[in-house]
Amino acid sequence: MANESKSDGYLTKWRHFHPQSTVWVKNPLGHDVVFNVADEHNNPYQYRMPQGKTSELPGGAVATLGVKAIVDELIQSSPTDSLAMWEIGVRSKYEAEIIVRYKEAPTRVKNQETGEINLGTVSNNDEEVEIVEEEEAPNYPPKADPVEAETRTLNPRSEYSAPQPTVPDFGAASLVGKDTVVIEE
Repeated sequence: MANESKSDGYLTKWRHFHPQSTVWVKNPLGHDVVFNVADEHNNPYQYRMPQGKTSELPGGAVATLGVKAIVDELIQSSPTDSLAMWEIGVRSKYEAEIIVRYKEAPTRVKNQETGEINLGTVSNNDEEVEIVEEEEAPNYPPKADPVEAETRTLNPRSEYSAPQPTVPDFGAASLVGKDTVVIEE
């Protein structure tokens, strides 16, 4: 039962679900159950759980209020349990009837070890490792001729450069990129 006592001593009246959990709830009532939940911006949304079917409720307020709506109605329709609506034992009995499956929120595992981490390699012998240079793929990337590369830098409109966008003349403002040649007069 999730009716835990908070640090301030407040005992919740109904079960609360974690926002990252998922709850599958069956609706045993003879009608659809509709309930409202507002998001963090106070926008209201209506949720419907069809009669006789199992509904998948996302955790948090939707699961909490969905389970509460069905449990409240089941307890109120019971002649023996209607006066004990807020008792934990009575509510947990009805919750066990309607909750088909419950997937808990993922838990964060705290790392137990702290301090230095050894990044050395584990080997049987401490021999010097031979570094093998990889062969280049044939013709990739193509070897550039240094004279051609210099010409391409000086002439940004060469066949190897990308098309340059046309920029209207705004007077003193100009765009200078890595391929732009500035000629001072």
